[in-house]
Amino acid sequence: MNQIKTWQAGRKESRLERRSPAIVLGIAVVAAVTLPILQPSHPAARAAETPGRYTMTPADGGMLKLDSATGAVSFCTRPAGGEWACTPTKDGEQKLRERITGLEAEITALKDQLQQMDQIAGIGDPRKETAPGTGGSGPPGGKPDLKLPTEKDVEQAFDYFERMMKTIRERMKRLEQEGKPSTPL
Repeated sequence: MNQIKTWQAGRKESRLERRSPAIVLGIAVVAAVTLPILQPSHPAARAAETPGRYTMTPADGGMLKLDSATGAVSFCTRPAGGEWACTPTKDGEQKLRERITGLEAEITALKDQLQQMDQIAGIGDPRKETAPGTGGSGPPGGKPDLKLPTEKDVEQAFDYFERMMKTIRERMKRLEQEGKPSTPL
């Protein structure tokens, strides 16, 4: 052990040994900068380079080709003596996704219409924000915020109705009297 220490103490470091941490650090920096540049950035470009992206499965009269990156399925056939030709298959799941998206948009539009109708009808306070999940104004649970009239409000409504009926009766009497021929004296 003492011999090793003595040998290490007596030996001089070479230039390469003194610079090796700097060289290693430089190589690491260059690799960190150039690796992302060399890799494709677009997912489709990376998928195209990935081995096994397409899967071919025998089917009646041809082959089914599955693109594992996008999920697209094509039916490939080869006419007698011709080249292979692939045609996309109808994707039922895609149609369902489109239908769901359309229905969600329709639901949103109907909720907006319902909220506008509630505001026009005076149901709830239009300044309140709607509670999530209720689809309209009012407290959570879907019940509109209705304000019942007081006894004073009901009395005022009846008084107005009575005055209106009295005015109608008076005008009817006046019209009847105007329509009667006057009898000479």
